[in-house]
Amino acid sequence: MSILSSKTLPKTVEIYDTTLRDGAQLEGISLTVDDKLRIAEQLDNLGVHYIEGGWPGANPKDVEFFERAQKELFLKQSQLVAFGSTRRVNGDAESDPTLANLVSAGTSTVCIVGKSWDYHVTEALRTSLDEGVAMVADSVKFLKDQGLDVFFDAEHFFDGYKANPEFALRCALLATCQRSFLQLATSERVRRAELARARNVSEAIACEVGDLVFFYHEGRRKQRSTFVRKRWHGPAIVLGKEGLSGIYLGYRGQVTKRAPEAVRLASPTELMAY
Repeated sequence: MSILSSKTLPKTVEIYDTTLRDGAQLEGISLTVDDKLRIAEQLDNLGVHYIEGGWPGANPKDVEFFERAQKELFLKQSQLVAFGSTRRVNGDAESDPTLANLVSAGTSTVCIVGKSWDYHVTEALRTSLDEGVAMVADSVKFLKDQGLDVFFDAEHFFDGYKANPEFALRCALLATCQRSFLQLATSERVRRAELARARNVSEAIACEVGDLVFFYHEGRRKQRSTFVRKRWHGPAIVLGKEGLSGIYLGYRGQVTKRAPEAVRLASPTELMAY
């Protein structure tokens, strides 16, 4: 029996092409700006969903590429993506030059790379793990506030997960869920839920934004004879707290709101399992 079933395979996949940046770094390859524009046109003809154009501000060639792309590149199927990194250590996202270059690149989608291996944070960046997570969260929030779609490139994620799964998951989940939360926070569904809320519990669990937790959920009964599945789901990341009445959680790219009594902190054993 195949490990992959029809229930686990996605109906569609999206292609993210890095030829114009990562591919251009190969030995013996030197692309001109005209070369990059023509390659982007051919990738668009192939139907590639996302084309990573380069790192705006990193070199004169990439600066010229994004300037000319706004005037000369007319993509019909693809989205051009500008690549960069998170804000600097102990810096301010609003004044970070790399993030400013991403905003001025003229693309609707950007991708930022960040450290997800604790070793790189403590040894290469020489900072704390909390600051490493904040660098990701602040950068994603700033770019989303500028109206951009944001991808997060979790650098050396699997090595980081092997060494410190809690930190690696905090970085990856926080970036993904921050993006989803900002997109959904003003939706009609959330606003209706806020207006209809009439719940007030006496005590909330001791969790903070960024913590990994599990939440209890009862599956819906499809038929009268169907067994209702009840179990803890997670790990999810805490995105926000509304006093004693609710906790916003990010889980699998979606945002959900749970009562405090239905949320508990993830144990070290559970984090290792995921």
